[in-house]
Amino acid sequence: MTMRVVGLALVAICCWEYSAFAQCIDADGDGFSVGEGCDPVDCNDRDAGTYPGAIETCDSFDRDCDGMIDDSPSCVQTCVAPEKIGSDVLVGTDTLESSFIPFMAWNGSRHLVAWDRVRLGKEAIATQLLEANGAFAAPRYDFPQSDPYARGHSAEWTGAEYSLTWWERNNGVESIRFARIDADGIPIGGPVIVDSGPFTKVWPDHVWTGTEHGVVWFGIDQGTDEVFFRRVSAEGVPLGEVVQLTQGTDSWDPKLAWTGSEYGVFWVRDPQGPSPSLRYRRLDADGNQVGTEIEVAPVEGRGFAGPVWTGEEFAVVYSLSSGDDYELYLRRIAPDGTLLGGEVQVTFDETDSWPADLCWNGSEYGMVWHDDDNTGNIELWFRSLDALGNAGPALPLTVDDPEISEFPDLVWTGTEYALVWEDLRNFFFQVFFTRVGCDCSEDADGDLVSVCNDCDEGQSATYPGAPQVCDGANNDCSHPSYPDLIGTNELDDDGDGTSECAGDCDDADMTVYSGAPEVNDGVDNQCPGNVGYGSVDETSGDSGFHTAGDTSLYDWPAQAGATQYEVARSENPEFGGCIAVVVAEPAWMDPDLPAEGAAYYYLNRPLSPNAGSWGQDSAGGERAPDCL
Repeated sequence: MTMRVVGLALVAICCWEYSAFAQCIDADGDGFSVGEGCDPVDCNDRDAGTYPGAIETCDSFDRDCDGMIDDSPSCVQTCVAPEKIGSDVLVGTDTLESSFIPFMAWNGSRHLVAWDRVRLGKEAIATQLLEANGAFAAPRYDFPQSDPYARGHSAEWTGAEYSLTWWERNNGVESIRFARIDADGIPIGGPVIVDSGPFTKVWPDHVWTGTEHGVVWFGIDQGTDEVFFRRVSAEGVPLGEVVQLTQGTDSWDPKLAWTGSEYGVFWVRDPQGPSPSLRYRRLDADGNQVGTEIEVAPVEGRGFAGPVWTGEEFAVVYSLSSGDDYELYLRRIAPDGTLLGGEVQVTFDETDSWPADLCWNGSEYGMVWHDDDNTGNIELWFRSLDALGNAGPALPLTVDDPEISEFPDLVWTGTEYALVWEDLRNFFFQVFFTRVGCDCSEDADGDLVSVCNDCDEGQSATYPGAPQVCDGANNDCSHPSYPDLIGTNELDDDGDGTSECAGDCDDADMTVYSGAPEVNDGVDNQCPGNVGYGSVDETSGDSGFHTAGDTSLYDWPAQAGATQYEVARSENPEFGGCIAVVVAEPAWMDPDLPAEGAAYYYLNRPLSPNAGSWGQDSAGGERAPDCL
């Protein structure tokens, strides 16, 4: 309103083949099912604590079915300073036998360790349940003795029980065996034969898919070693037929990973030939081959470690000659077989390094390897690798041991690593267990978040769950787009020069931000706290009689987009009675003068294309002139 003198502007199931079912099945009773057409799908139908939307519990498992393990901000993100915790624990304690090639699985609170024990020339698989700290949790169990071989290779936790695979040679017949063990370390039924016959069948590996197991191994077919695959139900029943994955060239040491929808199988082709190479093949959930065999890398020496699945890609570690010794290299592979980046060297010793094991903790890799000085002294070392393979400091695990330490198996528990290995001590090979922790006491930037959980120890304003502080950076490293600004209030999404953090109340409209001029667009362009907020298309700025000596020309700032204006004039400030005039320009020459001692009051607004607000009165209400 303007006065002439002073201007104012105002269930339980058995042996289901899930892939063949059209109906939805909820075996663990968590309210989420598996089966064709079920949505959302339970990623582990044997664990009631795992389902879409579940809370991550930092225990090495993907609890919320998003494909990622331990991706909560409260979980350990990096192991900056790995260190051994406590002393080595002797697992195989019988002094009348030797113990070889251990393997283990973690269930969120306990480890199951299995190994090959040899007594009087005969072998058997033995198991021992351990607490997280390595203390014995239950009596040891020995499977029936084989004549002469029983050698293991993999252990898994399904969410309800452990599973083991191993190979046996018994009275001239070779077989791949599968067994189930409950959470208390007690076998469930007897071992199951996955495949058997008179020819070589050795070194199985297996994974749990959430509904069933997939098993791979290699054995002789028409004179060459080939890779084979078979599915096994949650109850230990072999499903379908054995699938041969290679043909015509020796293929050894197959290993398996599950992506959530497919298997990834890796193996060494032509291991004793002139050009051994690491190979990859995809299998669908039913074991059908997808696409073609992919060459990942040349390999030399002793096989490879991995594969591990990160939720987005595979990774493997293998050895190559580097000058006078062998060093290890990491390679990342997309599910479709695309090689990601280049190979990354991850050991830098002057002795031979051989791959041993690799695991993923949700944000980085843990790697354990053999260091061989070619004098008969083989020791184990550990180091962390970031997601791209960049190496952290190396930690000696058995460097003071004078003899042979080999065949380690490494797991991540959600807070630390644990491993078992065979060690030649006191003239016997024995199995030992140890833990590798992360020194999380340091907080270099003083943000009260430890180095293990902080994504940027150089910025006190940046940590998991941090509020955005309007500094042009994504301060919350638990944000899905971190370190990118996408999806945060730090980004100027609409390109108006103001982010939400800096006061843009509508970052999808470049005409709306704090302090914006009103535009004739049918939208309130101001933000809370601005003069005029709450009114639409009112004129902005000072209106009044701005020409010196002229008390007739009433004008106001033009509004972008407005083509006509309306002026209201009244003899009282409440505009109970007034006249209205339409003009094309932001000015009106009033032909009248108020009577002596009286005054005229004025308001203006855009009229077209959008009729705007007359503005607000002193109480914050919309003005509504009653004009003729």
